[in-house]
Amino acid sequence: MGGLSRAVRDGDLVSVYSLVPRFDNAVALRGDVAQPGRFPWREGMRVRDLIPDREALLSRDYWIKRNQAVGLDSNVTSILNQQAATGTRLSVEDLNQRRKREGELDATIGDTIRRIQTESEAAKFLDPNQTSSAVEVTRLQDASKGTLETAKADAQRLINQIRPSQREINWDYAVIERLNRNDLTTSLIPFNLGKAVIDGDPEQNLLLQPGDIVTVFSKQDIKVPVSKQTQYIRLEGEFKGAGVYQIQPGETLRQLVERVGGFTPNAYLYGAQFTRESTRLQQEKTLEEALNRLERDIQRFNTLRAQNVTSPEDAASLKQQAENQQALLTRLRQIRPIGRIVLELSESPQSKDLPDLPLEDGDRFIVPPPPSMVSVFGSVYSESSF
Repeated sequence: MGGLSRAVRDGDLVSVYSLVPRFDNAVALRGDVAQPGRFPWREGMRVRDLIPDREALLSRDYWIKRNQAVGLDSNVTSILNQQAATGTRLSVEDLNQRRKREGELDATIGDTIRRIQTESEAAKFLDPNQTSSAVEVTRLQDASKGTLETAKADAQRLINQIRPSQREINWDYAVIERLNRNDLTTSLIPFNLGKAVIDGDPEQNLLLQPGDIVTVFSKQDIKVPVSKQTQYIRLEGEFKGAGVYQIQPGETLRQLVERVGGFTPNAYLYGAQFTRESTRLQQEKTLEEALNRLERDIQRFNTLRAQNVTSPEDAASLKQQAENQQALLTRLRQIRPIGRIVLELSESPQSKDLPDLPLEDGDRFIVPPPPSMVSVFGSVYSESSF
């Protein structure tokens, strides 16, 4: 007798093994794609069968962020986030749910809406660089009350939102991970994604095997050459076409100004300000290192002085001096570098005098109008402006 009918005796050891979590005849797709997951494998399957077109590389987050750009109703936002979380496909009927009272909503969608009724809870589902309709309304109300700082922050936030809505695909590189059944080693098989999906190049449209894992990367995952990066610069002030512009490969500051039409007749180029994000970060790091070094020097100096204190008056004086030095350090740590780069212009420069400075993502060039007054301050009898 055998199997389940076998008699069990005292001292027998019965082991029950779980199923091996292995997927036969399947390939996996992951990374920056519309629908990551595991798909059935078939004989003769190739990369282009798994990624048929460009649309297959637009993630769900892309559409959510595109729709949030105009400030969605909270109900619609919750529906979109539910779609991304559960993998369900959004239908017109789902969007129409927002026109109904909450009690009439579909149970699943209604539960989602109720979970994120407050703005603080909704923020957990939204991209931190985006704002919901409730925040948009509040900001507009503050601006209507004449709150200048709120209006400036709103304009700054709007400009900062001019960014790629999608993590841009690295079309030059994708990879297949394949397990060698003979020695159980994993090999990487790179291919050109653009040639495989867009051009249908048979040399890049590789044949897939069961168990393969295809990974699609973005330009943020693996840094690509500068010429293939999407970069933006802000031109503000006395430009004929002030705004946010995409930097062309190899473009310099002078070339960009000429491309947008140059300056207005009222431009005061000598007072221009050019700032760069990478420079600001470096300045912050340098300033922090200098302040840390200064703090160590002050502590060492005060320690040496404390060893020579012989009276209560000296101790009180040393304590007061240490407090003053600490207050100075606190004020110095509040300084925030802006990343300004000196252009070394003459007193009456023109656009042709701008340097051929290579541009980077996040650069900002501000050209003010001529100043209308002169301020006098410092060691004078009367500080004033004229």
